Amino acid sequence: MQQSGDELTLLLRFMAVVKAVLALGALAAVIWRLGHPASAVIALSYAGSTVLMGAAPVLIWQMAHVAGGAALFHLGLLLLVVALFADRGQVQELAKATIRH
Repeated sequence: MQQSGDELTLLLRFMAVVKAVLALGALAAVIWRLGHPASAVIALSYAGSTVLMGAAPVLIWQMAHVAGGAALFHLGLLLLVVALFADRGQVQELAKATIRH
């Protein structure tokens, strides 16, 4: 029985690492986006999404609140997608301008 518990811990910690990598990618994109003018609501949405996504792997790694960590990650991801949708015109223009340079 102990072996299955150890394997579950290993699996969950691997998932925490994957979520941390995704959160770092989101953070890099948000830092790039907030390097340009954005409304306060959009900026708070982007910042909040990275905080939620970054907190999730910590909770999962510590095996403290695995379900809560998963919920935080997915809530942060949803917030990021909503912010991107609300900001879609500006993001497209910034991306095009960045690619041209």
